[in-house]
Amino acid sequence: GEGLKTNLSHQTVFCKYNTGMSDWNNKPALEVGYGDSASSPRTIFVCDKNNEYEQNRIGGCQVIKTDDMGYLMFYIGYRDIETACICVDKSDEGVTQWTRSCLNPLVSPQINMWDADACYKPTAVWNEKEGKWMLWYNGRKDHDEFIGLALSKKRNILN
Repeated sequence: GEGLKTNLSHQTVFCKYNTGMSDWNNKPALEVGYGDSASSPRTIFVCDKNNEYEQNRIGGCQVIKTDDMGYLMFYIGYRDIETACICVDKSDEGVTQWTRSCLNPLVSPQINMWDADACYKPTAVWNEKEGKWMLWYNGRKDHDEFIGLALSKKRNILN
């Protein structure tokens, strides 16, 4: 069905969600696009079935602009309907030509830990003062869900 419509810097962005569960294996779960109308958006990002961590679908992105790496999109990659991890992509202008990080997935479920089944819903910031990435995410084991924090002092998380 049709998703949300948001106006950003005189450009309209449309999100179209795949709501049919029977379609998960054949279509991306989330298509993000832009254009003059929701009936003809230009898709800008879809899942890549060549990646183990995107076999089922993608979703839940956060896009931030950096001074040195262009735009970064933190998103959820789903191996299957229950198993999720957090990934990052880069685009020079924030709309097209997204390149996946060779370090993906950045955060993955850890066996026998509090996030053993899924890591998803990322929110990331670069803490300039402390020189580190701070990435908050939801972690799930069975039916219990928690909020975690992943840290990295590596500025370039693309390679």
